[in-house]
Amino acid sequence: MKTKRKLLKVLALTLVFAAAFVLNFAAMPVNANDETILVITPPNSTVPIGGTINIGGNLSGLEPYTNPDTSVVTSIGGTLTFSGTIPGTMPIPLSISAATTPFGPYPVTFNVPGSVNTTYTFTATYSGDTAQNGYAQETVYYTVIKATPTITITSPPSPGSPRVFTNHYPAPGDPVTVTVEVTGGFDMVGKTLNLQRAGTTIATGTVSSAGEVTFTFTPSAGNIGYTVIFDGTTDANNITATRSFTYQARYPGIKVNPPGVQSRTLTSITLATVDSPTVPPQSPSVHYAIEGVPLSFSAGITYGGLVQGTSYDFYAQTQQNDYNARGEASDPYAIRTRLPGNKVTAPKSIRTGQISMTVESKLILNDPLDDGYNDPHSVQSIMYGISDTPTDPIRWQTGQKFYNLTEDQTYYFWARSVANRECYHGEHQLYMDGPIAGPTPLTPHLSIPPPLVGDSAVPFIIAGLASIVSLGGVVTLVVLAAKRKKEQEPEEKPSE
Repeated sequence: MKTKRKLLKVLALTLVFAAAFVLNFAAMPVNANDETILVITPPNSTVPIGGTINIGGNLSGLEPYTNPDTSVVTSIGGTLTFSGTIPGTMPIPLSISAATTPFGPYPVTFNVPGSVNTTYTFTATYSGDTAQNGYAQETVYYTVIKATPTITITSPPSPGSPRVFTNHYPAPGDPVTVTVEVTGGFDMVGKTLNLQRAGTTIATGTVSSAGEVTFTFTPSAGNIGYTVIFDGTTDANNITATRSFTYQARYPGIKVNPPGVQSRTLTSITLATVDSPTVPPQSPSVHYAIEGVPLSFSAGITYGGLVQGTSYDFYAQTQQNDYNARGEASDPYAIRTRLPGNKVTAPKSIRTGQISMTVESKLILNDPLDDGYNDPHSVQSIMYGISDTPTDPIRWQTGQKFYNLTEDQTYYFWARSVANRECYHGEHQLYMDGPIAGPTPLTPHLSIPPPLVGDSAVPFIIAGLASIVSLGGVVTLVVLAAKRKKEQEPEEKPSE
């Protein structure tokens, strides 16, 4: 009996404990260990020295528990604990209630000198509580790198670009001032910046407490690039930074002599070019212009469509390039177009000798503008030609007298104006000569005046000398007549 009672007692206690266990198990919350998620932002990253990041995060996967029998809500308990080596304003270690999640952000500035290449850690841990027995943990890493300064041109070069120096080549240029501002970077006050041209430092300056540097330099002529440089290769906390700008400067233009004349026709003029002045490294080109308002310069040197016998003013001017400004226009130089050759009157005989002929012609002067006035520049001399046919002369000469003519032979004479500086172009002489007047047939003859009769007659003393010369069957008789008294000798009569 005693044994039976003991067994019943043990069974009863077992039932009581089992019932209590079941009731207690039903009242416990779900184990959240596998559902809790802890996230820290930002994730692993780099941060420049002096830079600030906002560290925050979120704990998720936990929910308050509500008792189904009593409807009592059990809040999330436990704490979030933060640890690590983060510098700045955030206190480490730090514990806060998990109920305050999401947590942060906490601003952290990584401004510890000499901390470049240092890696900082940040860890958050959830402890769990009596009602929720899980926990979560997250760690992030922040590596400090060099800062990046930024250079900005805050005051453009003064005087502005482009500009023209007040002095001429090869004198140096006038001073120029430019101001830059440095932002970002770490502890840049007092740092040195260089101004370089083609890789050569031409000015230096230090960063002021306002973050500015002012450079004064002498520019070179040309469209030149300049670079402001902070050299970070030897700086512990900052990388290299640059800012470039260009500055256009020129020497004053050079006034050159006016152009000359290379050639002329009736309606065109070709100029003789003007040598370009030597100004290294790039000598300016020279352009030309004909009179007008305004003057229109170009590289061409031939001007057509002009009026014959008219004077025009021409100019030369150096042109702008990267190193030289446009020059002042040269003084004017007047050049006149050609005139056509003058017409002449038909030649006529003014004296006939025994074996000679003297002819004469007169100029008909040009009136190129058809205004009733002869052009004073067109006066030309006259040239005479002769032929025994009415075609082209076989000979031209400047003299009026033709010798060694044959008796009873008909000759044709021409006259034309002689080309000169103003009245033709040598390359077109055939077409620019004055028109040929004629031909006019003229017949020279031998003339012996008859003896005078009456009281005034003076006998001729005739001496005859006959000489018979036999040569190839030809006999020539030469008779010489004594002349009359000298004062009574007749002159050669003009031909009508």
